[in-house]
Amino acid sequence: MTIVEAVVEVLKLENKALTAQEITDLILEKELYQFNSKNITSMVRGAIHRRCKGYENKNSVSPALFEKLDNKAYKLIV
Repeated sequence: MTIVEAVVEVLKLENKALTAQEITDLILEKELYQFNSKNITSMVRGAIHRRCKGYENKNSVSPALFEKLDNKAYKLIV
């Protein structure tokens, strides 16, 4: 499972928008992905941003899977 797949799984299970920290905590709690980094939340946030609606950057990936809300939470759009 990739980080993005783990994020999708968490958002489907919770069925609500979550912050990157909340998503990270649930990925770890459910043991959906093994991280090899000290800054795990940044890795999760980066993976989300690359697949985020409206994120136009050389690192962005199609199709967009997530949308960032005003409260810094992310929701699934697929």
